Amino acid sequence: MPIVSISIPSEINAKASALAKKQRLSKSQVFAEALESYEIRKSWQELRAIGDKYAKRFGIETDDDVEKFFG
Repeated sequence: MPIVSISIPSEINAKASALAKKQRLSKSQVFAEALESYEIRKSWQELRAIGDKYAKRFGIETDDDVEKFFG
């Protein structure tokens, strides 16, 4: 497994240390999980933006509109 060196603010380091201790994980695991969560969140944001674009194009504003369009 590659070793990566990063600089982070002291407050973030303290939070990561506390979370790692509470969850019984290494700080590496905490940061790896945070990165995975960030990537997933960004992917969903991108998909949501695409969906919003098409919803606007087709006048879909509510769940009922979705049902009417696809139902």
